[in-house]
Amino acid sequence: MLKLFSHSEVPVDSALAVALVGPSRLRMGQAAAGEVGNYIRFNEDDFTDVGCGAASVKRTPDGGVIIRSVRGEEILDPKSAERLAERGRRIVREWPAQLTYPVQYLGASMSIAQGMKPRSVLDRTWRVFNASKTVLIDDPTFLEIGKKLLNWEVHEASGVHVEAPAGPAQLNQHIKLKYGPTISPCIVVDATVTEDQISLVYGTTAGHIENGEEAFMLTRDGSGLATARVGAFSKHAWFAARVASPVAHRIQEMITRRYLNNMIPK
Repeated sequence: MLKLFSHSEVPVDSALAVALVGPSRLRMGQAAAGEVGNYIRFNEDDFTDVGCGAASVKRTPDGGVIIRSVRGEEILDPKSAERLAERGRRIVREWPAQLTYPVQYLGASMSIAQGMKPRSVLDRTWRVFNASKTVLIDDPTFLEIGKKLLNWEVHEASGVHVEAPAGPAQLNQHIKLKYGPTISPCIVVDATVTEDQISLVYGTTAGHIENGEEAFMLTRDGSGLATARVGAFSKHAWFAARVASPVAHRIQEMITRRYLNNMIPK
């Protein structure tokens, strides 16, 4: 969707959907439903699912919208709905210039984390990391782990300090990851809570030691099994990192495994 529209061309309902769940999750939802179009249209008759259960939206007779998610129900009047749509248009306008990897790979880390073959979503020039861990936990523990993930506590416990706005991670937030002497800027490209999945994904921006994306996903099934997944793809952006590539790779893998171990209790 980012490649197909300019910000002025994004239809209002498509822009609303982007603002609510982000373009990558929106594409995932369309693919799951067997849809190939990029235009979303909400109606007054029924709720339309957006982003694999991340939200559902229905139009009101006056041109506003009703939005439902696990956080509850929100009713927006027409002016508020248009303001939300403008946030979606800003994402479409700004992300291609801000992200330091091709926009066609937006969300590929989620696909990798979910088990897709890396070469089905990326070319061979990208280094890929994928790991998972499954345990039996109860519902309160699942929600508590998700809360820690979205509040950056998993990162802090893994030795990575995060400069971010107060509160849980939100779509389109600009953050900085600090590890040792490095300061690595990113944009949150997905932060979603559904009944059975909690996800956090960020992509690199200018100044990051790497170019790429990393996804953290926590899912559960009906039997009480919960799986933590970390998926990432990257290339070294800094000359020093390219020169010391083996060391940089080991550090990256070490931190990523810390993330995984701090997502799921032993």
